[in-house]
Amino acid sequence: MTTDTFNPEVQIYAHPTRPFVIVQTEQRSEAWFESRLSRVTGSMASNVWDKTKKGERTAGWTSYQDQLLAEALTGISADDVYVTRDMQRGIELEPVARSAIARRLGVVVRETGFLAHNNLRIGSSLDGDIDDFRAVVELKCPKTTTHLRYIEANVVPDTYMGQALHNLYVSGADTLFFGSFDDRLPAHLQLFVKEVHAKDMPLEEYDRDLREFLKQLEGRIEALATPHTN
Repeated sequence: MTTDTFNPEVQIYAHPTRPFVIVQTEQRSEAWFESRLSRVTGSMASNVWDKTKKGERTAGWTSYQDQLLAEALTGISADDVYVTRDMQRGIELEPVARSAIARRLGVVVRETGFLAHNNLRIGSSLDGDIDDFRAVVELKCPKTTTHLRYIEANVVPDTYMGQALHNLYVSGADTLFFGSFDDRLPAHLQLFVKEVHAKDMPLEEYDRDLREFLKQLEGRIEALATPHTN
C-alpha cells in the first residue's frame, strides 16, 4: 500500500496480479474526480461501444473524446459536480443496496475504490467486488417506475450494457451482478439482480473499439500538447 503524498486521504493499492491500482477515496471528492481525469470510465463507456443500426459511430464517440482531450490538456475534470435529488438518494442508498445484494447472493461484497488501469487511459468505479474481483457488482437505485420496468424485462437494461462491458474489461472479473434496489416497494420487489458472465459478452469487440478510441485520443493529445512554431 502507498499513500498519495499530496493528499493523505487518498490511498493507492497496487493489485498483485491485475493491471490496475485501486484508488481509495471518498466518491465525488476532489481526489475522486482527479483519479478519473481523462480516463474512459464505465458510466461513459457507451460512447465508445454504442453504434447506429448501420454499425457507425454515434455522436457520443467524438463528444466524449473531446471531453477527455480537454481534461488531459487542462487538468480540470469535466464531470458534473451537481447532484440531483434522485442521485443523492442513490448515493445514500448504495450501502443498503450492497448489503441487500450480499445477502441475496450469500457472499461478502467488498466496497471497491476506483480502478485505474496501469497501461491504458481507462478506469472503473465499481460498486463492489467479490472474492478479489472474481465477480463485480453494479448497483442502481432508480425511480420506482424504472425499477419495476427492470423487473418486468428481466434483463440487464440496454442503457447499462456499455458500463457492464467496461467494468468487466477493466476488472478482469468472470461475472458481473447487476442490481437494482428500491426500498419503497414490498420486500419481495425491493431487489432485482441479473448475472452477466464475461464469456458471454463481446469483450474482444469492445477491446478493439476501446483501443481505436484511445489511439485517436492519444494522437490528438500529442498533436495539441506539442508547441508548434511557424
